[in-house]
Amino acid sequence: MVARKDTLRTEELSALRQVRGALPEADILLVGAVAIDRHIALARQTDDMDLAIGIELEDFPGPLGSIHGWRHDQARAEHRFFTECGLQLDIIPAGASIRERGMIRWPSGFEMSLVGFDVAFRRADRVDLEGVRVLCPALPELLLLKIAAWLDRRHERQKDLGDIAVLLRNYLEDDHERHWHDEIQAGALDHDLQGAYALGLDLRRICEARHIKLVHEFCSTAPANLGAHVWIDQDEPDARRFLDAFRAGFDGIVATVSFSRE
Repeated sequence: MVARKDTLRTEELSALRQVRGALPEADILLVGAVAIDRHIALARQTDDMDLAIGIELEDFPGPLGSIHGWRHDQARAEHRFFTECGLQLDIIPAGASIRERGMIRWPSGFEMSLVGFDVAFRRADRVDLEGVRVLCPALPELLLLKIAAWLDRRHERQKDLGDIAVLLRNYLEDDHERHWHDEIQAGALDHDLQGAYALGLDLRRICEARHIKLVHEFCSTAPANLGAHVWIDQDEPDARRFLDAFRAGFDGIVATVSFSRE
């Protein structure tokens, strides 16, 4: 597993402080690559930061539109900002009513799925990043958000497939004690697939009906070479093995097969 990042870049922390200053009482949820990097480092570099804010659409952008030096690039994307130093920020309003609907309809008419944000906000850990209070979801919630994002705009979100592949491959470290738990050892699952199986188990425990439907749709439609370009080992086999192990865990199937590479 690639070591996680314990700190944010200077420009990311600065942007978070500005968001917190503009919206002192709102929940700020880290999502996307920056949030995943808090747990495991992704194989790709990212030059942007994704946030979801616990405010309603009618209150957006609100004070965010008046932050000194920021540019709101709403002509291209209504949720996109650039800070004074050039950092791209994608900020989504995700108040309680938006999370309940699982969808946001922007003034332009563009619709964006927010399925999974209800779980992410409810279960996220409250963390302090050098004095800035934010919410950081665990990996199962972040996986659900990645799945929803890819299904929402499959042809525009190819990077999400790579991120999902990294999560499936690296959810458990090789020596994690959970490899020897009964729920994993019930079958004869290959050691390298046990993390994906455990991730399926953990995601199912937090899912409601609409989330379950989404995950099944993803498992049925994701390409067999899921994120192949980001696998750490050059000879890594078809990623379908990992996806099959994940779905077995998600569906509560006792893993009695090895999901052969052949």
